[in-house]
Amino acid sequence: MMCGVAAVIAAATGGGPWWGLAWLGACFVGVGAAYVRGQPGALGKREDGSLAWSRVVLLLPYFLITWTVWHVQRALSREGCFDQVRPDLLLARRPLAHELPASVAGVVDLTAEFPAASGVRARGHYRCVPVLDAAAMDEEALLALVAELLATRGPTYVQCAQGHGRSATVVAAVLLARGEAEDATQAEALIRRARPSARLHTEQRALLARMVPWLGRLGDA
Repeated sequence: MMCGVAAVIAAATGGGPWWGLAWLGACFVGVGAAYVRGQPGALGKREDGSLAWSRVVLLLPYFLITWTVWHVQRALSREGCFDQVRPDLLLARRPLAHELPASVAGVVDLTAEFPAASGVRARGHYRCVPVLDAAAMDEEALLALVAELLATRGPTYVQCAQGHGRSATVVAAVLLARGEAEDATQAEALIRRARPSARLHTEQRALLARMVPWLGRLGDA
């Protein structure tokens, strides 16, 4: 965010070609503000998985960098697109349409910074719950989503950008609600047996620790 402010100041003081920095600076100030305020909706992700074009244009430098890095990581990574934590729970990264398993009954998309491929949205039940990268979900949103997953029949593809943090948080919450793990640490350990690169961030781990009693009651309902 500070870099964005610096770019705006440089554009204002330099003038001329430096004005190109104003767009870049304003873009990263906007994204930084979304993180500070915990507002994933600021990135423009819609319920159907698409991104609002007005936000894409406004935040284009951020999106181009984010999408490019993701494609490079995907091309270089030896990690699979998904791993099966339980027969009905697939912990996964963002898929391209052809990468989605045929057996999947539903998709939970937790990214705020990527549009869902149209082929993914058309497959089974698509549920979009945007969460900022490395951030924790809203508590009520987490409980509502876990309740849906507990009632879902068939394999559910739970995905974020890389299948390491946001999606791992939701899968861990389901394990806690089912009573398959006693606490957040045990739930994370179970997940890492299936997908070793998965790792909860501090806020995500704290969220699960707070929600253990509520998740347990949800599973008993």
